[in-house]
Amino acid sequence: MIIKISLCPICKIEVKQLYPSTPRTYCSRKCQALGKVKVKPNCLICGKGVKRQSLKYCSLECNYKAKLGKPLLKNRKRENRNCLNCNKQFEERPSVRKSYCSSDCRYKHSRKSFKDHYNLTNSANWRDLANKIKKRDGNKCKFCYRAGRLEVHHIIPRKIKEDHSKSNLITLCGRCHYGLEILTSVGYERNPSFNPCVLIRELTNII
Repeated sequence: MIIKISLCPICKIEVKQLYPSTPRTYCSRKCQALGKVKVKPNCLICGKGVKRQSLKYCSLECNYKAKLGKPLLKNRKRENRNCLNCNKQFEERPSVRKSYCSSDCRYKHSRKSFKDHYNLTNSANWRDLANKIKKRDGNKCKFCYRAGRLEVHHIIPRKIKEDHSKSNLITLCGRCHYGLEILTSVGYERNPSFNPCVLIRELTNII
């Protein structure tokens, strides 16, 4: 029993609807495949095809023109920086945080710093020195005064200066140590003449 007759939207052939629970829209699988193919739109600025259907513009230049009405500035100001691993000079924009010339140098430097840190913290001399610093600070964090999970922090980082003197060491808990490491790294990235002693003085006054 035929319930309803409709037209295929692709080839305009009559489609017989036999079961109301599973309605048919196309007359065959070929027409169904053609009907489900989504046509990619064109760029709103230059008219070229875009990579995905959700995109409106084909490139950054067209996006920049649409939003600001100006062409994309390719010749932006760049500054010279030295790679922390191989000391090779490379150019980068001032707004980009980048300290290595390549991903290989970044990996090698991170592995080297990890090995140096592991060798230092597992030596007997460092353990004795760390215990002395913790006793000097009363076995408490200098910021939050907690007594658990104490660590010894270098005020001037080891990558800047290899100084293990008692005046350059301070006792912190794990959470304060992690936060202070981030603040000092950001400070050196923004200003090469950054002084972490001033930062510690300001934090102790706030706390």
